[in-house]
Amino acid sequence: MATLPIPQRSRAVLIGTSDFRQADRFSPLPSVRNNLFDLVSALTSADTGILGWEQCIVVDTPDSVSSFMERLRGAVNQAEDLLIVYYAGHGVRHDTKDELYLTVRHTDRDGLAGSAVPFEFVREVLADSPARVKLLILDCCYSGTALGAMSGSGINSRDIAIAGTSVITSTSRNQVSHAPPGERNTAFTGELIALLKRGTSIPGAPLTIRTLYRSLLAAMANRGLPEPKFKSTDTSADLLLRREPQPESDTTPRQPPAADPPPTTHGLPPEETVIRGRAEESDSARRSEPVNAVRVASGLLLIPLWLGVLSGVSGFVGGVVGYFLGTPPPGKTAGDDMNTAIAMLLFGSLCSVVLRWPVASLRAGRRNLTVREAVEVVLMRPLRRLPVAVSVVLLMISLAMSATVFTMPKSTGTSISALSTDVSGTLILLGVSAVFALSIRQRRKHVARTAVP
Repeated sequence: MATLPIPQRSRAVLIGTSDFRQADRFSPLPSVRNNLFDLVSALTSADTGILGWEQCIVVDTPDSVSSFMERLRGAVNQAEDLLIVYYAGHGVRHDTKDELYLTVRHTDRDGLAGSAVPFEFVREVLADSPARVKLLILDCCYSGTALGAMSGSGINSRDIAIAGTSVITSTSRNQVSHAPPGERNTAFTGELIALLKRGTSIPGAPLTIRTLYRSLLAAMANRGLPEPKFKSTDTSADLLLRREPQPESDTTPRQPPAADPPPTTHGLPPEETVIRGRAEESDSARRSEPVNAVRVASGLLLIPLWLGVLSGVSGFVGGVVGYFLGTPPPGKTAGDDMNTAIAMLLFGSLCSVVLRWPVASLRAGRRNLTVREAVEVVLMRPLRRLPVAVSVVLLMISLAMSATVFTMPKSTGTSISALSTDVSGTLILLGVSAVFALSIRQRRKHVARTAVP
């Protein structure tokens, strides 16, 4: 029976090399960087994803073989249930030996030994992993390929004779795998991402490792592109790679069967008992995870920084409105409102810059985050952890306060107009209300995603 992996006991290691020191020998592959981000988004989707952001390790253009292998080993040893290892970039076949090398930024085409990662290294790491199911996906190329095409290499069946391992390669041996110019992703990985997001073309057919390959095979054939290759051992190909989205309106909890089941099943059919047990193990693993001091420290900055952003935007809008429509206090001019607006805009911008770079990078554990990734780690993910009851109470309080801003007495010692103060106060409270409303939505989607099917 196909089952979902336990998120907290699973890992996805996504490695891609998109630019190279020897630019004249290895053409840059900008779509590879997009592959990494889009794969993370698909694997962690609130509706269909099977993992959390914490279980995805992205290695964007490793500099050296040691950097590549250290990140791979560290993540591989943490996986107990599902392990996904993905690589995209240039692949190089040895001139005289039938061996595949995976490139890093500093790979030397004339000196592969020590500057490129032999596939045998990856194989040994997979063999040592305690993961129950291992999935290796290769979308790699040879050197000397013109921009817009990547050459791939398959691998012999002896190379993957590791229990519980499945391997999908972008092409067979000696064929070309394409990365069309102007497209966001490489051809093979683009189809992979689409399948993880939308599922198979057959209604009701679950996306297991095996059906993923069959769908990739059909999709690439329809486009006239090289056929991917597949090899699997044991029953590893039956694991689900996509969660079926639950209808938004379906909030009715699952009812136990009418017949009285044995006491050990807790009112659930045998299949659901197994899934429930796996989910409870996942919760236990989550509770036992050590607290990361860096993440805690960066998390303490989130609330004041976000308040700074909301205050800056609200103060700027309020100052502009007060400049044009407000009545300055005695002895003051409308210019004071505009000065305040500019100062608040600078303050909010500074807070947003701190959120966007150092704080987001600390929480994600890596640099070079896209805007979407940064928003995910400094806003969406924390909001998912806020209990709905707390968010509802705070939402009602902030809405009630925003309704009374215009009626509250104003201080006579301010240098800006009353209208500017009222608009700024109302906007910041409405912004806070919007954040709490978003937290309710994020929390409910997260609970629906992690609930027992």
